[in-house]
Amino acid sequence: MVVPKDWDLPSEGNDVLSEKFEAHIHEGKEGRMPYRLFVPDPSEKVPIVLYIHGADCVGDDNISQLSMHDIGTMYARPSWQKKHPCYVLAPQYGIGMGYTVTDVGAAIQDLLEQVIREHDDIDRSRIYIYGYSAGGAKLYRLLKQHPGFYAGAIGICGSTDRAFLEDITKTPLYMVHAVDDPVVRYSYKSGNQDVRKLSHLGSGDIHEMFRETVDWDMHVKFPEKGFMKEHYHVNAHCSWVYVSDPGNRDISEWLFSKRLK
Repeated sequence: MVVPKDWDLPSEGNDVLSEKFEAHIHEGKEGRMPYRLFVPDPSEKVPIVLYIHGADCVGDDNISQLSMHDIGTMYARPSWQKKHPCYVLAPQYGIGMGYTVTDVGAAIQDLLEQVIREHDDIDRSRIYIYGYSAGGAKLYRLLKQHPGFYAGAIGICGSTDRAFLEDITKTPLYMVHAVDDPVVRYSYKSGNQDVRKLSHLGSGDIHEMFRETVDWDMHVKFPEKGFMKEHYHVNAHCSWVYVSDPGNRDISEWLFSKRLK
């Protein structure tokens, strides 16, 4: 993927954080998938966070999913680990695997469940997931396919179709999506088009459909037009920069407060 000139760049020290993740290869029934795993030093059971990258990190070098942005390494920061020690799982899906095809989601889920089995200090009631762009689309697919498996999710500038849409309401969800995103639209509704009839749904469409579902734990942050450029000097699609900003730690605190009953 050729990224625009106003794409974000990693912060100083992100390369050091990236190298703190162990490098592995998963050989599963869905195929071969490289991944990185951050292993904490906990004194008790801790959460695991599954991070799914976007199309700009597709490949098999098993590092760019972390080194290209701050978003993949933010839960490995010492300041976060001191308060919330956790595992962080960062798979990398390959060229030709597509954005939302079933085998990618199945391979990621298979990998996650293997890692959980291999580490008995992972708290199975606190399995979290977040992803951006194409990774956000995969996040929604996994929430649909495994309702109630994840304790909480952060969907960043992702989209989905209508299939099994209500299954995502089984998982507490925080959506972040700039309203002027030029790559994945915040809303695919136009004019007087009824959102209930749309086949493709951005974060704004999901919010509109379910905002009155009072028993669903849903939160949103939709930066207004021009916000990402003015405050972060990046393309409006790069709303993952908002999430990884330490000043917006409340989003991550919300995620880590979730626990399966």
